[in-house]
Amino acid sequence: MKKNILIPLFTLLTSCTSDINDPIVRFWNDGIRPSESKMSAIKECLDKAYEIYPNKKEGYDDRMGYVDSCIKEKRY
Repeated sequence: MKKNILIPLFTLLTSCTSDINDPIVRFWNDGIRPSESKMSAIKECLDKAYEIYPNKKEGYDDRMGYVDSCIKEKRY
């Protein structure tokens, strides 16, 4: 009985991996994608953080802290 379930399941999963645009493959590789409003809020926060902390190496921790707090404030 277990072979009757595992063989079709294995076939389904391996056939999905060949198509990059398949929803299962996209979920597996990317996780759940954020909404457009969330993506634009993240982009705004990142852009502003790079304006405030322009040095890429030294300002990384400060920049990421700012981005986290900015995203929490936006509440897209």
